Amino acid sequence: MQLTLTQKIDLAHTGDLIASAALNDNSMAAVLYDSNVLPAYKLVVQTIETDAKGAAQVHTAYHDLAFISRDDFKYSLSPLALIAWDEKPCVLMNKTTAYWFNDDAQNPKRIDIQGADEHLDDLRLNRHHRHSTTQTDSDLIAISLQQSGGSLNSKPRCFGLLKMDTQAQSLRWVFSGELSESSPSVANLILSNVGMGSNTLKIDSLLIRNNTLYVFCPGVADSDVNRWGMDFYCVKQASIVQYAGKYTLEDVETIYESESQDPFSAKKTGAFGFFNTSGDALLLTPVFASDDWKGKPKLYDLASNSLQDIAMPRGVSKGLFLQMTQSHAWYHKSVLVTTPKDQLDYSKPAIFQTTLFCLTRT
Repeated sequence: MQLTLTQKIDLAHTGDLIASAALNDNSMAAVLYDSNVLPAYKLVVQTIETDAKGAAQVHTAYHDLAFISRDDFKYSLSPLALIAWDEKPCVLMNKTTAYWFNDDAQNPKRIDIQGADEHLDDLRLNRHHRHSTTQTDSDLIAISLQQSGGSLNSKPRCFGLLKMDTQAQSLRWVFSGELSESSPSVANLILSNVGMGSNTLKIDSLLIRNNTLYVFCPGVADSDVNRWGMDFYCVKQASIVQYAGKYTLEDVETIYESESQDPFSAKKTGAFGFFNTSGDALLLTPVFASDDWKGKPKLYDLASNSLQDIAMPRGVSKGLFLQMTQSHAWYHKSVLVTTPKDQLDYSKPAIFQTTLFCLTRT
């Protein structure tokens, strides 16, 4: 697959991107976080349009997420998630509250999420976690979760299914579960009210396509998020089945798995992964530039069960993909803003400058 650079954009506000969602083929939304300013959270929306001469133009809009206060959270980074709902961004503040930018970007609609007491009693959204992505072609969307009782730095090893009713403008949790590496049968699915085992897979990016759930799992090791998948990584799939209004998963199986590695060996491996919006591929970005892929991203095609090379534009490297649609891709790189030694203030958090690369698939 060949990618060409459409435009490179240094965001007008400092901060790091902690969540993103593709809204349609030509637009993407992301949440920018900078604890040095108020409000600390901003919604960034980028749209790629073609003018009369056929030239692509990238438009970037910023919206303060004033409904998120730093005081709402005991620790600096909130456990929020971002999804696309009817091609509009929707911020999940926690498992019971969401804000949907359905009409007025300046005044998002508050949505009280139903079903959390029934399905997510001991679960919460992720905190201190490299943002995962989720894609869907239906009114169900899968969200990665973590247990409420563990450490704030515990890893997401659960997921929930959220039902979106656009006409009623409502959200409802309908299922939660986790995946185990113990066997390739339906026994892999362990409901979330069962205790977590050491073989419980970490949950990263998720996809729902044709009533099938796909999950990218970066191993089981309780490692730092920047070293995920060093033991192994895999893609699981399961059929989503509804009986009498209740949802369950059947026929859980592994469709792709990397070679198992000793995370303490000299050979460095591991990958970040996310599914594209068309639901036919998983993009894999190596954790280390010195691995067998030489730090170059790969595309895993779900239909052919094969890895394919991605030809990146010159000058676009040392970052991570955010989203990929049928026509475009977004790639980002965050760089620590350097400060003269005589002006350093160690009492304040670090400041990051984020650059977005808008790419076109050819």
